[in-house]
Amino acid sequence: MVSWLFFALLSPLLFALANVIDKVLLGKRIRNPYAYGALVGATYLSVVAITIPFIGIPELSFPVLAVGLLAGVCSGIMHLMYR
Repeated sequence: MVSWLFFALLSPLLFALANVIDKVLLGKRIRNPYAYGALVGATYLSVVAITIPFIGIPELSFPVLAVGLLAGVCSGIMHLMYR
């Protein structure tokens, strides 16, 4: 009944943790933000590569695929402009 409360409190905590980790990595470990973007992309790709054998590749309609690709392109442009 109150399980949503746990997730509602956990979400900001995880976002804050991700922001702190990003700040530490970009401030002390990785100097180039483009290298950090490549590292994040490689991490996402490895998660997808590990997940696909277990769940398979779903069949997507063209509009859904186009919106997903457009979102990826917009995200890439956003990362290039974030400096």
